[in-house]
Amino acid sequence: MAFKLMTMPRIRVAVVADVLLTEMGGVARSVRGITHELALLDPDRLEVTIIAKRRPEAMDGLAFRRSFSPRVPKIPGAVFALQRPFTLTGYDIVHYMDSRPPLDYPLGRRLNVVTQHGFSTLTFGAGNVQRHWIYLNRALLRIAPYADLTFTASESERHELLDKAPMDPARVIAVHHGIDHDRFFPRDAAAVREEVKTRFGIEGRYVLYVSNHQRKKNTERLVEAFSTVSAALPDICLVLTGWHTPRFKLVLDVIDRLGLRQRVRVLGHVPDDALPALYGAADAFTLPSLHEGFGLPVLEAMACGTPVIASNAYSLPEVCGDAAELIDPYSVDSIAGGILHVLEDRERASQLRASGLARAASFTWRRAAEQHLEGYERLLSGTLDSNGSHAKA
Repeated sequence: MAFKLMTMPRIRVAVVADVLLTEMGGVARSVRGITHELALLDPDRLEVTIIAKRRPEAMDGLAFRRSFSPRVPKIPGAVFALQRPFTLTGYDIVHYMDSRPPLDYPLGRRLNVVTQHGFSTLTFGAGNVQRHWIYLNRALLRIAPYADLTFTASESERHELLDKAPMDPARVIAVHHGIDHDRFFPRDAAAVREEVKTRFGIEGRYVLYVSNHQRKKNTERLVEAFSTVSAALPDICLVLTGWHTPRFKLVLDVIDRLGLRQRVRVLGHVPDDALPALYGAADAFTLPSLHEGFGLPVLEAMACGTPVIASNAYSLPEVCGDAAELIDPYSVDSIAGGILHVLEDRERASQLRASGLARAASFTWRRAAEQHLEGYERLLSGTLDSNGSHAKA
């Protein structure tokens, strides 16, 4: 269905997004992808300004305004809590796209929009993350109902939010993320294998994991499952990427206990420009998470033509559809069985490559931007209702 802009005055949107000052993880990628496409939709109809503590490198020509937040000693990660209202004057909508609105908002006569990226810290954080992050998520959950409009990245995340907070369902809209199809696409197999060999010293077949190593990512069970895979297929390695959180020591302990040091390659954080080759050269990609708010890596792998094995929990079945081998993330045997099925059954792997490419093609930042603009317009016109407020698969 063609997207039609409503005849309304020009909309001035301030996007508060200090996350653009960090490494390009999933949230930062989503903010950049959506804002870039929002600005391209109709510059005469929509004006987008990025608000941050300093000018991000990834601006893509967008307007910028510096926020002057007071420093708040001894409250790590919570400087955003006192965003000065003077910075945010002159806008019709202020969109906290990285999910961090001020704890005392709204300040001033404007509409506040928040993108919530999930509260998994409250479910999986105890004993695994610094205590202030749990307090911070509890505070964000308490103020969530005060947003005039809330976006989530999946229906799963939308339902989770509505279960945790007393919010009007009509004002919570699920909009799927997109991916950058100019970067993630099938490449020449020999070329990507050579690039991976040159940059990382990896030769031969491997299963790839791309994410950090929080408890919810389930990396320890993945390594345990790979012990079974490696016994059946001696030529396969497991390649782990992602930031090493304090919990990663537990992953290394499992690797050592199972004698897998020679079969598990730990790359740590890899540059963003290395991901397309790593995806493309892999025999399979796996994300056996206990919880995901969306799961960008599964779509990036699909777009590169790599078969995907993913968890059957939270948002991943919604995002993957029938284009992935779904496994029970709480079962080591299920994880191992899913990986082996894809690696040993060429017909299944070929089927997943084809269905994955088709599935990934439907997720674009342009589509996400259009649905955001539709939400803004419905908010400004007072026509938000329960119909059409869900993600459009």
